[in-house]
Amino acid sequence: MLAMIALTFSFLMSVHLIEAEAGLLFSLLSLLRLTRLGQELEDLRTTRAGLVARVRELANRFADPDVPRIFTDDDFARK
Repeated sequence: MLAMIALTFSFLMSVHLIEAEAGLLFSLLSLLRLTRLGQELEDLRTTRAGLVARVRELANRFADPDVPRIFTDDDFARK
């Protein structure tokens, strides 16, 4: 009977320990994502700047020059 109680207690403690380790793993993964966030934002800013330049180039090529622009050069500028 004592062995049955000890095994049950041991099982419950093992489950609790595994849950704690899983929580630590998720925390570590979140921390790693935060450390990469700056680089990912810089990559997105670079991509955005390239897309803005490409759209402006195509708009200038295909748009009617007499139609006023809705967006100025200051729009989408890095602030």
